[in-house]
Amino acid sequence: MKKVNVAVIGFGHLGRWHTQKAYNNENSNLVAIVESFAPNQKKAKEIAEFKKAEKERKKREKAAAEQAAREANTAKRAMAANPEVYRNAGITSGGFASQNTGTNENFSNKSGRGRTGYNKGGLATMFKLKG
Repeated sequence: MKKVNVAVIGFGHLGRWHTQKAYNNENSNLVAIVESFAPNQKKAKEIAEFKKAEKERKKREKAAAEQAAREANTAKRAMAANPEVYRNAGITSGGFASQNTGTNENFSNKSGRGRTGYNKGGLATMFKLKG
């Protein structure tokens, strides 16, 4: 179904009600709020900024979900193509090697925290200990 573009004229009590309904309806696209009263203009601007931020957040979430799906698919294909390598490394979950570095001797250093470059309780080796 094609979305209906909605513009609300006036941002008083009923204008806010219509704005809320248009914003929450998945079949409508709130394109404008028209208001001449200065205090209500400020509130309408806040709604517009919120809507823009919400749209960007949804876009980022969708991109992250798509990336996770691609990575999972890549991991499955790699494991299917090289099952012996993964079996020898002790990876049986089908996940990435980094998910298993903490306990797997084939991928971790002596501390069991993986190749992080950290020692002494998490202090990076590039920093010097005081005292």
